[in-house]
Formats: sequence, C-alpha cells, structure tokens
Amino acid sequence: MSQPTTFSYRVEDIGPMYSIILGSPASGQISDAYREQAIALCAAAFDSFTIVKSEGFFKGTREESLMIQVATQEPDKVIVLAAQLAEVFAQDGVGVVRPVGPETSYMGYSRVIPTRPSMTI
Repeated sequence: MSQPTTFSYRVEDIGPMYSIILGSPASGQISDAYREQAIALCAAAFDSFTIVKSEGFFKGTREESLMIQVATQEPDKVIVLAAQLAEVFAQDGVGVVRPVGPETSYMGYSRVIPTRPSMTI
C-alpha cells in the first residue's frame, strides 16, 4: 500500500458561520421566482453564500424554506439582510442562527422581525 501524496495548502479563516432561514409564502411552496429574488438580495449583500432548499415547520404547519449560509466578519450585515428578506417577502420574521456568548462555538437562534407601521385611521 502506498503512502498518500502530501499536498501543500493553507487554511483561510473567513469568519463565523451564520444561517438565515427564510420561510415560504402563505402557499407553503417556494417558486423559482421566489428563490431567484432571494438569491439576488443575498448577492447584493455578500459575494459568497450558500442557499439550500429545505422543509421546515412554523407554528405547526409544514412549509418549504430557504437556508442561507454565509461566513462573515460582519454580523450586522447578516441581520440587515434578514430584515430585508422579511420585509420583501412579507414574513412575520426570519430566523437567524448566529454565534452568541463569549464562545463563538455557541450558536443561538433569533428571529428578525420587521417593524411595520401600525395602520391607524
């Protein structure tokens, strides 16, 4: 048995990993147009990211979701993107999994909820 070839490489640390969970519209289904619009908003905020179509449950109801993952040193940009996604897609809130606490290995879940003006007549 031969020894594995040794490769030369370096590791580039980009930053902590964040996940944004964007739910579907009321239909529970994510159309290609919905997904493409989400990709365009993500691309405007970050050069590199991953989007995975998934299945989630919100308040006991099954729905398709998009899981957006980005590694960054700019956590505020993640929150701003989540708020923008919530507003554009008329979501009650958009989930964010992010490092919290003194150790970045501890991941917490938050919802970014858009503040909409109340309708008063």
